[in-house]
Order: sequence, then C-alpha cells, then structure tokens
Amino acid sequence: MKRTAFSIVLACVIGGYCLADYSEELWDDPSKTNNNWSYYDTDAPEPHDVDMAWVSSGGVGNTGYVKTPLNFLNSAHNDKAYWPGYLYSGLGQNQDIDLSFAGAAISIYAKDASMLSQAKVDLRGGSLHFFIGQWLSVGNPGPEDDKYSFFYNLSPVTINDHSWDIKTLISVGDDNSWGTIADNDAATGPSDLFYRPQQWGFVIFAADGTPSGVLALDSFRIVPEPATMVLLGFGVFVLFRFHGHGRRTYKA
Repeated sequence: MKRTAFSIVLACVIGGYCLADYSEELWDDPSKTNNNWSYYDTDAPEPHDVDMAWVSSGGVGNTGYVKTPLNFLNSAHNDKAYWPGYLYSGLGQNQDIDLSFAGAAISIYAKDASMLSQAKVDLRGGSLHFFIGQWLSVGNPGPEDDKYSFFYNLSPVTINDHSWDIKTLISVGDDNSWGTIADNDAATGPSDLFYRPQQWGFVIFAADGTPSGVLALDSFRIVPEPATMVLLGFGVFVLFRFHGHGRRTYKA
C-alpha cells in the first residue's frame, strides 16, 4: 500500500501528472457489463447506437471483454468510416469524470473474436484507429447548419489474431498526430477536443466497404504518454540515487 501511494505522489511531483487522475475501462464488472459502449448501425432505431456485447469471461486476465459484429456496421460522417466501439463523454457510466486526453497516451487490446469456423476480421482496406469528435445541433433553420468535427489518431491499433498477446500504445500527441474524418467547423481542431470530448472511441477508417468478422476490445487505459514515463523513470532513478548516497564531501 505504501509503495502505491509513493508512486502516485512521485509521479505528480516529478512529471506534473497525477496517475490517479487517469482512467481505465477493463470491462470486468458484471454490474456494468459493456458500460455504455456502443457501435453504430443505421438499421437500428435512432439514434442508431447499439450496445456492444459483453462477454463475462475471457479477455485480458480472463475477466471479460466487449465485442462487435462488424458486418452490422454502417458508415457515418464519411463513407469510409465505420464505428465499432465508442462512448458519449465521460467514461461509461461515470459521466461526471473529468476526462482529458491532453498530454496522454491510450492503450488498448484488440482481437479478432470471429469463430474459428468463420472468416477472419476483414477491414476492407481500412485500419482501426482511436477517434475523438463532436456534433453540435444548431437547429436554426435546420440540421444542415449543424457543426461537426471528427478526427482520428494517425497511429493504427493492432488487432490480435485470436489472442490477447499484443497491446497497442498510442500517443495522443498534438494536432499533427491526427487526421480528419469529417469536419465542417474551421474553429475546431483535434486538440480542442482533448478535454471532455463529446464522443470518443474507435473507428475503422479508409474502408472501401462494410467490414466483416467480430472485433473484440479489452483493457482500455489512459496513461501518461511514453516520453513522460521516461521522465518519471529518470526521476525515480535520481531520487533513489540521492536517497541512497546522501551528501558527500570531496577534498581537492
């Protein structure tokens, strides 16, 4: 217990980050199941958000995960963008969380969860990415005046082949780390959505048709970006060096 408390305090002091403020979604709580994560299917009733399926066993640590049948997806905002897993604000049922991706990285496990007798996940030439976005309904005089901005992180997510072996770590970075899915609001850039984005999650982008197979996700975390972790490690090293040797005096 003391070691954990020490690590949090040290991270706050040395790196300017408090690890306790970062968040995670492990999909390991039977009382929350998918924790409000959805995929987009226009064949479903409006607003076309369909619950991701929660599986109580399996996943990283065998504590559960969520999955989406990709053939049910429909494109939206861009005819090459398909939305297999996302949230509106907050983190699942914790909508009041002070969520920020600024100066952070995200980590996620993704897996092909298709049955062995089925075809593997096929993204139709696209790739899986982390996204942030918002849709602001102006409604005056009509929805054609709505403002929207959706951006994807340029680093793709690795999809494991029927295993949970590989974790993808993606730096949120700055505006240059993101590409545009759809945007008609020149006043909004990616970094404007790093703090409490209205919508965020994962998008299959640059697909030339509806993807197929079953995509599973597990153990999503928001963590300090890799450069910060290196700094924190250096700070720990310096602190222990200082603590271990104390003051020394040298003679000429």
